[in-house]
Amino acid sequence: MPDNKVLFTDPRLKDVPLIAIMQYTPEVIRTYPGEVFMSSQYGNQIYGWLGQYWKDRGAVDCPGGSVSHFGVGIAEYLGGSPIAIIGQDLCFKDEYYCNNVGKLLDSTVSDTHSIDRKEGAVNITNMYGEDVLTTPIFVAFKMWFDNKFKAMKSQGNTVYNLSDGGLSFENTEEVKFVDFIEKYGKEIPKIVPVRAKLTADKENIIRELVAGYKLLGNVTEASRE
Repeated sequence: MPDNKVLFTDPRLKDVPLIAIMQYTPEVIRTYPGEVFMSSQYGNQIYGWLGQYWKDRGAVDCPGGSVSHFGVGIAEYLGGSPIAIIGQDLCFKDEYYCNNVGKLLDSTVSDTHSIDRKEGAVNITNMYGEDVLTTPIFVAFKMWFDNKFKAMKSQGNTVYNLSDGGLSFENTEEVKFVDFIEKYGKEIPKIVPVRAKLTADKENIIRELVAGYKLLGNVTEASRE
């Protein structure tokens, strides 16, 4: 979201690499003070369209399409082992559940307006056997994670679930955050990113973009007729 731009302009971020998908907010990419690495999902139409004009260096796996899945993909791509996830509760308890956050953030909604916090709720059990609520999209997120962790386990990589009180994921080990830190926490050397020279056919990329913009204009005009 454009409003997030201010969060990515802090000069202290110059030493923090940003790994983002190609569809990320352009304003953030242009103003980010540190190194920026772009990735995309195979099957993405824009990637398939313009990707033929530069050397393919691979892509970070992002099953499910969310930032959470992308984070797991980055950890795996960078060779992390073991990998831990935290904050992936994917469920809520009682009054804390809200399926439509937009209504809560909408300033036009009166304080006296009744909001059904359990609208579209799905009943589910968390890792402690407690009855909780979740959303259909979070159920889908869990399924994507389950499939991903199954593949990672078959490759010998262990995934720890530190999301205390959240949903269980197949092929993970559930531990407390403090226990994970005591076992695996250590200071790691700073990783200095190395900028790779982009091999790209810039003329053809520009030609394709111009042609695409013209085609869009033609479609827009035709739709008005």
